[in-house]
Amino acid sequence: MRGGEAREHVAVTSNLRHAGGEAGEDPDCAGGRPEVLTGSTRLKAGTSQKMVLNMLSTAVMARLGHVYENLMIDMLVTNEKLAERAVRILAEASGKSVSEAEHALGAAGHDLRAGW
Repeated sequence: MRGGEAREHVAVTSNLRHAGGEAGEDPDCAGGRPEVLTGSTRLKAGTSQKMVLNMLSTAVMARLGHVYENLMIDMLVTNEKLAERAVRILAEASGKSVSEAEHALGAAGHDLRAGW
């Protein structure tokens, strides 16, 4: 720790021989069994690590307040697909119609959090 800051470290590995070290005292291993195709780290081990990291990042987003119920509310509307998603999220969260959600989102400068 420097300057009084607490820091958490996480290591996600698929190899128990290399788990732990500086990253942690009690390692968890994702996909610890042998691959179906030896040498291919993109199969089970890679998928397991991706699932662990997806769960971790989802939990972090919820903990930071970027989620309302099961809806991601802090998103940047940078293209048409995301604009349509933001309207659906706002309509679902507010109980309003899609057209009312479109109007509210436009009035909020396409800021989903400010839209409600």
